[in-house]
Amino acid sequence: MDGLILGFFMMVGYAQAHWLMIALFVLGAVVLNAVALFKLGGLIKPAAFKATLLAALGIAAILFVSIPTLTGSSFAFMGYWLDWALLIFMAVGYAVALLLWVHPIVRLVKGV
Repeated sequence: MDGLILGFFMMVGYAQAHWLMIALFVLGAVVLNAVALFKLGGLIKPAAFKATLLAALGIAAILFVSIPTLTGSSFAFMGYWLDWALLIFMAVGYAVALLLWVHPIVRLVKGV
């Protein structure tokens, strides 16, 4: 349990250290979704789900492979289950966050 608490506070510290990048990410997502909303109507369209979910799956797979290298680690150092759990949660979390950008881009490209 201490490992999960440590992971939580690491994410809080990350958010505090990189608040400007997070704010710009949210602002970009709001702008993209507003453009898609006013140009095409509606925030979420089922016609764009398949392409959006495929993009999210691809992003999660790329992040799963690249996060250890980007953090100066490797798969060889992943010694116990918490390392793998945090890697999976980070990859999926970043992929879900990127859905805020990917879905409106897919909608604008496909015109749905």
